Amino acid sequence: MATDQLVQAELNKDVVQRHFDAAISGDRVTANALNADDYLSQLTYGHPDGGTFQGLAEVGSARARMISLLGITGIKLKEIIADGPVRVVALVDAEGTDESGEPWFMPCVELIQVVDGKIAEVRMFYQDTVRLLELARAREAAGLVEGHSGELIPRKPVKHE
Repeated sequence: MATDQLVQAELNKDVVQRHFDAAISGDRVTANALNADDYLSQLTYGHPDGGTFQGLAEVGSARARMISLLGITGIKLKEIIADGPVRVVALVDAEGTDESGEPWFMPCVELIQVVDGKIAEVRMFYQDTVRLLELARAREAAGLVEGHSGELIPRKPVKHE
């Protein structure tokens, strides 16, 4: 990689680091300020609440549904890898509680695009979708899910480019 691309890669990693730091601390204002206005978030087809969501409001609603559906209690950013002028990979550990209050943990990989100093797109690349579906169904059956339609299918088809 050329020197200017290395500098840009490091700047992009910093944007992602600051975003995760803010999100983990509960500072949604700062986290959202690091997202592009037309920010796109994509959860894979097999995800219990999978689909493509665009714009801060739509992504925020999808995030709230996912937290309730899966009982997510936190995330930990394990590593950030930058490749090229816009690509960043985040290795994340998600954690939550199942229907009986027992903790669960899952490694995830997110593919992130940073454009002009803002996060433009996040695509969930890896997660254990079978385990997520089991968690979601059990939490719904136990009456622990708020604000979810009860349909464990994507609301919008995932667009693969």
